[in-house]
Amino acid sequence: MRYIAKLYQPGGCDYTIGCGYMIHEFEADNIEHATEVLKKWMDEAYGSQYDEIDEVTLFEVSIKKEIPFDKWKQDRINFIQNELNLEKERKEKESYERLKRKFG
Repeated sequence: MRYIAKLYQPGGCDYTIGCGYMIHEFEADNIEHATEVLKKWMDEAYGSQYDEIDEVTLFEVSIKKEIPFDKWKQDRINFIQNELNLEKERKEKESYERLKRKFG
């Protein structure tokens, strides 16, 4: 089974998403084994610095799906660019109509 541990460390923030959180993904046979694997990893990763961690949550993952985030970003960029182009065209038409009325 696949597991994800979410660790929370309070303190400074660099304005990122999930500031103070770390995610560790790993494989284990069951939740008890996952707890042992996580403890061993934390012993190696944090050693005597356990006091820097305030909270640990363990999740068992039943489904994992890779998200095509690059495509999502590009779709959003295209949408915004289209909206900007429409707004530019609308302003140009308004300007044209105003000048047409003014100069015939």
